[in-house]
Amino acid sequence: MFTQAEYDLMIADDECIGSGCYGEVYRFGTMAIKVGHLVVDDGDQPEQETLKEANRVGVGPKLICPGHMLDKHFGMFAMQYVMGRHPSKLGHTADELYAIALELIEQQIKLLSVDLFHVDLHNENVIVKGDKVTIIDMGGIVKCETDIPLSAVYGFLGDLEDCYYFRYKSAVKIDHFEYVPIPLVIEFLRDIKNRATIGNPVKELVTA
Repeated sequence: MFTQAEYDLMIADDECIGSGCYGEVYRFGTMAIKVGHLVVDDGDQPEQETLKEANRVGVGPKLICPGHMLDKHFGMFAMQYVMGRHPSKLGHTADELYAIALELIEQQIKLLSVDLFHVDLHNENVIVKGDKVTIIDMGGIVKCETDIPLSAVYGFLGDLEDCYYFRYKSAVKIDHFEYVPIPLVIEFLRDIKNRATIGNPVKELVTA
């Protein structure tokens, strides 16, 4: 466990490598220090607790130190700094982007196995080095005990469309649900992974 003074020294001495609406991330050697609103809404669990749960199924940077909550919303914690780059259509081939999309589906299925779902998987929240794909932002993960909003499922697929050369279809029907049971979402995503093809992004789901 780091003291508050140690965290302050880390932040003062090193570079800010990312910032958003709810906080900033600083690199300190092999660590990344997240500082900000780790609990956005009352009743949510802190972001470092979400990362700890994601780590149980092999998703996300390794949590190094759970850190401190300075009040009920604001705090800081330390995690592994992940080397690599964001996936992009300029920096990766279509085949590479397709493989990344398939891996993100697999990681989303792993998150669902511990009742989590990432609702913001655009390319800036992903780091790639070689064949390794890492989701780096846990702030976009929501806790979901029984079901997922249909809009969130399609939002995830929309991220894959927008950022990767990815076409998809599924024989699993979910459109009649406003909130889709987790086991059905897992079945739906597995079916998409098995049926997916490489190609230009499509705007609407193709069912078969």
